[in-house]
Amino acid sequence: MFKTRLLSGIVLVIIAFLTIYFGGYVLWATLAIISLIGLTELYRVVKAEKTPLGFAGYAAAALFYLSLLLRPGQTDLQVLLFIVLMIGVMAVYVFAFPKYTSEQATMIFFGVIYVAV
Repeated sequence: MFKTRLLSGIVLVIIAFLTIYFGGYVLWATLAIISLIGLTELYRVVKAEKTPLGFAGYAAAALFYLSLLLRPGQTDLQVLLFIVLMIGVMAVYVFAFPKYTSEQATMIFFGVIYVAV
């Protein structure tokens, strides 16, 4: 058990160093993929990974990384994206009220900020 964790940790550190060394598109793509995997794991915990709420979170994270690629250093679209995400999550939560809990809606919104950003 310890040997497996140690070896996987060493491999992950090597991958991290390589992506940081190459930077640019390699680092951007690696971080985007890791963020989407992290969101999937977080949404699985709150049972929202294959719901409209979850898809809104995935789309927001993808659009966030796309904005980083297309407009680096400019945060005006990112702020707008988070506002639209909040409105979208609240709309889905209100219109499908008994189906989702407030904890799920909260985790969708703050999951994007915590994991992707």
